[in-house]
Amino acid sequence: MLAIKIFQVIVFIFGFSRITFGQNKENNGQYPETKNLKSEYDFIIVGGGTAGSVLANRLSEISNWDVLLIEAGGVENKDVTDIPGYRDVIHTNIDWNFTTVPNSRYGFSLVNNSIIVCRGKVLGGTSVTNLLVHTRGNSDDYDRWEKIYKNPGWSWQNVERYFKKFEDYDVQDDTTTSNYFGKGGPVHIERNSFYNKITPAFIKAAQDTGLNLTDINGPNPIGVGTTVLTRKNGYRVTTYNAYLVPIRRSNLHLKLNCLVTKVLIENKTANGISMACSDGNFIIKARKEVVLSAGSIKSPQLLMLSGIGPKEHLTEHGIALIKNLPVGDNLMDHVTLVGLQFSVNQSTNSFSNTYLSTLNQVLEFEGKGPLSTSPMEAMIFSHSKNGSATKLFVLYTKPYDYMYCNECSLSNKTCDDVFDPKSNKMAFNVYPLVLKPKSRGYVRLRDNSPFSDPLIDFNYFSQPDDFDNLLESVKETINIMKQPALKSLDIKIVKNKLPACEKYEFGSDDYWKCQIYEIPGTFNHACGTCKMGPEDDSSSVVDSELRVHGVNRLRVIDSSVIPEIINGRPNGPTTMIAEKGADLIKSFWNKESIL
Repeated sequence: MLAIKIFQVIVFIFGFSRITFGQNKENNGQYPETKNLKSEYDFIIVGGGTAGSVLANRLSEISNWDVLLIEAGGVENKDVTDIPGYRDVIHTNIDWNFTTVPNSRYGFSLVNNSIIVCRGKVLGGTSVTNLLVHTRGNSDDYDRWEKIYKNPGWSWQNVERYFKKFEDYDVQDDTTTSNYFGKGGPVHIERNSFYNKITPAFIKAAQDTGLNLTDINGPNPIGVGTTVLTRKNGYRVTTYNAYLVPIRRSNLHLKLNCLVTKVLIENKTANGISMACSDGNFIIKARKEVVLSAGSIKSPQLLMLSGIGPKEHLTEHGIALIKNLPVGDNLMDHVTLVGLQFSVNQSTNSFSNTYLSTLNQVLEFEGKGPLSTSPMEAMIFSHSKNGSATKLFVLYTKPYDYMYCNECSLSNKTCDDVFDPKSNKMAFNVYPLVLKPKSRGYVRLRDNSPFSDPLIDFNYFSQPDDFDNLLESVKETINIMKQPALKSLDIKIVKNKLPACEKYEFGSDDYWKCQIYEIPGTFNHACGTCKMGPEDDSSSVVDSELRVHGVNRLRVIDSSVIPEIINGRPNGPTTMIAEKGADLIKSFWNKESIL
């Protein structure tokens, strides 16, 4: 842990020096923080993350609307965070550093029997800390939002244009569907410019099992393909640097390092917020609306602190009830198995897993080479049911080191048992994911203090089908690794030394069941805690226009409104939700939508 901290300090100092001495100037523009905070705005946006950055841009397009964007964190160190392959964000000041509550069902070999939940605490939010992979989801996902969950206006036919609105899709190859993606939007999307040797062999092996080579973002995503990234010229693209860095608007004020402690509500109408900032405490009024874009963990926490949530839970913490709603329920995530590692008999052109080598590459980074890409280079969608994928397999081309183990809540001892990073062996990992989990978790208050972390429980495997699905996905992964296309690389599955599983025959169902129970992991796709649905749906929190049931002039616009998790990564869909949400607000206040 000490070595990790030393590495973080060195990288931070170097990043600061690059900013100070002007390197990479194109990537270092920042939207200026306001020096003249007003007492009242038309719109207050809580959270400057993936969704909040989009909303701030789109709402401030109306020149006579005053907009305040409040972010709990600060600005990113862009000379570090804009490096796609650099991901040392856990236990830093740009992450909320949440952990789940211990679960009696799984995670027995994890530190404190808990899972680390990485959520960005920085302008751009989790788009600053994620692995850049852009997916839209399946068209069926959105049709289900409308038909099954009764949210008019959220079918694929209705939301596709909002994906196109933000996309600047710069991908041209044989698998890309022409005219299917957006061009000229704020978020640049491109293929990797660097590939590990493993990737083409993995794709060919998947094809040998009967899977088609496909565009995994296209209309027929079932199959195998390379990933596309929110990246431009080798540097990360976040919603902050896509939507806010290029603009300067007098009607858009930004306030950093401020924790919103409560939404102020009178007569069932939101009219402002209270916040604790590094330079004092403030009450700011909203003439039109308060919009929560604090994410799937913080948005439900703030609603509950403000009196909107489960009645008994709020009473337990001495919070006066304003509206009894299932806030914090319906928490969904994509669960995976952490320890599915494969050794290879030759260099794969992946960057080294030693601190010194990684540091050298950070110091020398110029938008090229292994650090210019995400280690998630290829993906498989399989097991189609009615046109919707239910399994996802992600090729992760970097061997694990102690930093990555730390992110997965593995102690150094467990990291040695599972990944043996000291050997510096050539290895890669494949993550099987349950794309449509039936299990649901929750977010709850720890107490009535806004400064306390909430209680988070993903509640994995509460529905046995999810466990069975993951076990079958592990077997499917191993079958792909046995294909002839990988023979020349002498691929071998690594038998780890996890003590709890040594009593089982390696490769048996019991062995893999033990592994899943001991070291499950999150893909940090938490969503759904302020579920969208009609008011007569007792499980919903907001309506199809993202307005909180029973409270006027209060909306939630972020990943927490997702009624059912998508087939893919949620960052792109969250950007879409924000684009559509901005138009819903403009339409409500009789302003012409801008498309």
